[in-house]
Amino acid sequence: MYLVACFLKPIGSLLWHIAPAMVIVIGGTLIIQRFHVKRANLESIADSIIKDLDLLQNDAFDYWNTPVRKRNDADLIAQRIKSTLRKISAKTYILIEKYKTGSESLEPSLLELHDKVTGGDFESQNRNPSSTQYFEITNAINSTMKELLCIKI
Repeated sequence: MYLVACFLKPIGSLLWHIAPAMVIVIGGTLIIQRFHVKRANLESIADSIIKDLDLLQNDAFDYWNTPVRKRNDADLIAQRIKSTLRKISAKTYILIEKYKTGSESLEPSLLELHDKVTGGDFESQNRNPSSTQYFEITNAINSTMKELLCIKI
């Protein structure tokens, strides 16, 4: 018994001196990890929105270069465009509400994008192919991407 007590006494003394440093290191690690996980999630959402913006740009190109006589094709593309806009809006809402970032710059950019994409003769019987409408949409998409990249960096 005496031998065990002699062996445990130095270990207890060592733990007494090391324990505060271990608590600080573990606590600091948890705090830093939480920050990095939050930042990684924010970047992941921004990347997802950027991919959706790329899809939207491709669909807008197809839609605004499809003649009205191909009405079924144009209707399907219009549905994809509206669906992509809803996804972008939902993800942007998460970005703004959960991460409290981008509300000043991203919301106006997103409203402009929505107006450009669905404005004009969108889903109209009188719509003609329009390269100028597509270029306006592309500019709005690029502006929104710029805002997202500024948030991400």
